[in-house]
Amino acid sequence: MRYEDLKSNLTLCDGERKGGGEPCRGTLYKCKQCGSAGCKQSRDDLCSNQGFSVTGRCLKCEATGQMEAIDPGDYTPQQAWLNPPSQAAN
Repeated sequence: MRYEDLKSNLTLCDGERKGGGEPCRGTLYKCKQCGSAGCKQSRDDLCSNQGFSVTGRCLKCEATGQMEAIDPGDYTPQQAWLNPPSQAAN
């Protein structure tokens, strides 16, 4: 299954990854304290639309533990990929 298929039902970041110009396509989150939105990255300044650090700290208001996924969508494709049906033996 392609990456795009796995993420097709989710609300994704449309920011640009630093250093390569590739689209981010990470899950979008919103800060429950200030309302800022963006993706979460492993290091600061990795995406033009980054809103959170890997620890969940909001880069706008510095609140920690206040992020929630924006319209997380349907994770059925991911679950199907992680738990494929067993194939019948011929």
